[in-house]
Amino acid sequence: MCQSFVVAVFDEGMSFGDRALLRGINRSYTCVADQDVFLAIITKKVFLKVLSKFFKLKQLVMNKFLKQIDFLKESKIVELQHLTSMMEVKKFSSGFDIFVEGK
Repeated sequence: MCQSFVVAVFDEGMSFGDRALLRGINRSYTCVADQDVFLAIITKKVFLKVLSKFFKLKQLVMNKFLKQIDFLKESKIVELQHLTSMMEVKKFSSGFDIFVEGK
């Protein structure tokens, strides 16, 4: 008999199953509804299409942002795309030390 335990509890608007879609692997957990729920189910084909559009939009936004930096204003789009592919966007909470003097 398999032992059961709670790994996560999902609230409205949250999602799961993306790792299996992205990596083409079997799901690593079983999801059980503890009450009546409505779910929006998306196929792998649609998921990848949406993800592709998201990355294209991110690329456009990042390129526009980089064009505002003086030394990058004359950069070619290919150069900006290469740079944005290496960038990571992070959110920092209010009061968080983004960098510390001397480190």
